[in-house]
Amino acid sequence: MRILLGLSLLAVCAFLLVSLFRNYVGAPESSTVDALLSAEADFALKRLSYTETQGQQRQWTLEAVNAKYDNDSETARLEDVSLTLFRSDAQGGDLMLSSQSGQFDRSSKLVELQGDVRILQHGTGYLLQTDRLLYDAETRVVYNEQPVQFEAGKLKARGVGLRFDYIQSRLLLQDKVEAVFTVD
Repeated sequence: MRILLGLSLLAVCAFLLVSLFRNYVGAPESSTVDALLSAEADFALKRLSYTETQGQQRQWTLEAVNAKYDNDSETARLEDVSLTLFRSDAQGGDLMLSSQSGQFDRSSKLVELQGDVRILQHGTGYLLQTDRLLYDAETRVVYNEQPVQFEAGKLKARGVGLRFDYIQSRLLLQDKVEAVFTVD
């Protein structure tokens, strides 16, 4: 009987060791949350989605694969970012912005996009590319001071600095503007 009890105890211990070994080897070195949190972040999110509304109308939605939020500064550092600006009228489609990284300041409602920034207007095919862009949610203006490339059908333009008033649907390239219109 002692031998049977000893073998059973040995089998249970072996099972526990194998289970622990498998979980240890198969587990990542640190969890996603631990990897995202740093000394400056109060909390981290995976798959952030934040929508700003006015009454019943959506104004814009900010999404990111990863976000680190700091309560003191009310800012979130973002990775793999998309920002959609919604139209409430018939003046063109929604505006979709994307970038590799960004930052959102909750108190000023300023969104900064960085790294391979692209703007595409739904339904028109208009495409704008740059390295850095700011969106002021209070004024609904997109702007920067960096080089910009713009394509709209047969029109290709580039310049330095832009200001796009989303309410008025007005785009202004500010400096060193070159444009080419191709005629078939």
